[in-house]
Amino acid sequence: MGRILPLGPRKLYLRPSPIHGIGVFAATERRPGALLEVSPVLVVRRKHVPTLQQTVLYRYYFSWPPAAAALALGFGSLYNHSYQPTASFEMDTEQRVIVFTAIQPIGQNQEITINYNGDPEDLTPVRLDWP
Repeated sequence: MGRILPLGPRKLYLRPSPIHGIGVFAATERRPGALLEVSPVLVVRRKHVPTLQQTVLYRYYFSWPPAAAALALGFGSLYNHSYQPTASFEMDTEQRVIVFTAIQPIGQNQEITINYNGDPEDLTPVRLDWP
């Protein structure tokens, strides 16, 4: 068995976001390197992704090698996108979790954002065609 990771949000909360819809916010200040959350995922097999894309859940899934897609539990699928993110994420396919870590100082009550491209410095356009 692999390493044991603490699950769930760590002093985080949800509220309406000026970026889009709902966002994840820090209840306390965080320093770069701080663990924010370890989100277990529900893996969706490749053959079911077209069905997933026909639902509201298409807005919330991550690409997940090699299975095609994963829905992050906890707050994992609710972080908003930014090209100047305050956090990064790492997928652990063996443990079936996504680990979210602060990469910038995050103030109390500040929204936590990630770059949906995976690499915090990747400026490739992200398709955000939400209504």
